[in-house]
Amino acid sequence: PRPLECKFLERHYKHTQAFIPLEGKPLVGFFAPSNESAEEPDLDAVRCFAFDGSAGFVMHKGVWHEQPFPLVPGTKAVCILRNETVRELKPTDERTQECHGQDIDKLNLAVRHNLIFTADADAAAAALLSETESLQ
Repeated sequence: PRPLECKFLERHYKHTQAFIPLEGKPLVGFFAPSNESAEEPDLDAVRCFAFDGSAGFVMHKGVWHEQPFPLVPGTKAVCILRNETVRELKPTDERTQECHGQDIDKLNLAVRHNLIFTADADAAAAALLSETESLQ
């Protein structure tokens, strides 16, 4: 799996977006609340959440996020979004690799703010295991 380093956050104006993990494998995601009137996410509000893989999740329009990070090798997930968004995921700025379009703003936090959000994969896995054990 890729390192749990969130360098980008994106949001969508026209649709909700769903991620559905396959084979029950866990994912980690970075999120910040929607703030339609602002050009950037509230960086103090960015949170990381771990998902145990037993269910998918849907984000409301405008929620800032990064693609989920797998916690184990071979993790696959289905992402449901608009065709327009797929076309707009091509960078509009070669230097920053940011994307801007009718449905998307994808910002490079590392370039804009010299900032990369991180999470500890072992801690996320341990938290999921602890939560699972408490439900049994």
